Amino acid sequence: MDKKETNVGYVMIRVTRRQYSEALKLQVCKEHIEEGTGLLALVKKYNLTTHSLINGWLRKYGYLPSPTIARLYRVTNMLIGFAKITSKFVKCQG
Repeated sequence: MDKKETNVGYVMIRVTRRQYSEALKLQVCKEHIEEGTGLLALVKKYNLTTHSLINGWLRKYGYLPSPTIARLYRVTNMLIGFAKITSKFVKCQG
């Protein structure tokens, strides 16, 4: 573990950065995808600092798309939904 001390104002804060092995990262990802174990349960089981670590690992190993692709997917679905609503509205008008 890397340790770093930072002086913030008058208080000294010790920051500890955990490093996880590739095997653990893959195990957590597979357990989430294949067994459906929730992120919070995995955080508690493996004593991780936050669930966002798992999301990063899922992206790294190709289980999730990159944030840019995910955003494009959401926008595309939103536009498709809007087009469906608009077409229904136009049919009701005409």
